[in-house]
Amino acid sequence: MNTIIAGAIWGIVLMFCGAFVSGRRVPGYLAIAGNVLMLGLSVLEYRMGKALVSLPLYDMVKFDKFNLTFIIIMLICTLLFFLLNLRDIERVGKHTAEYYALIFFILSGIGLIAGFNTLLILFLGI
Repeated sequence: MNTIIAGAIWGIVLMFCGAFVSGRRVPGYLAIAGNVLMLGLSVLEYRMGKALVSLPLYDMVKFDKFNLTFIIIMLICTLLFFLLNLRDIERVGKHTAEYYALIFFILSGIGLIAGFNTLLILFLGI
């Protein structure tokens, strides 16, 4: 649950960063910080057995250790992608923050797909 909420919020933060920050390196560093934050929240949720923020989703999303392990692996892979390709993404153009925001929205969708319990949530995650 923490991954879905944090990914959506951090994606919005990066969209505003793209509007108000002119440097190309700042969105990359913010994306790395957001990914580390999401990874920490997911590990915390894995160890505690419950989310820090729980929304009444009426059993449409369930997270257990298997789902959270998949999410943690995806966040580690994304962090490695950010660290290895930081300069390559900066060379794409002016709007690098939007690329990072899209990746964080994709991570929110991965969180929905990993924990879906109804077909509606699977559809929203895709």
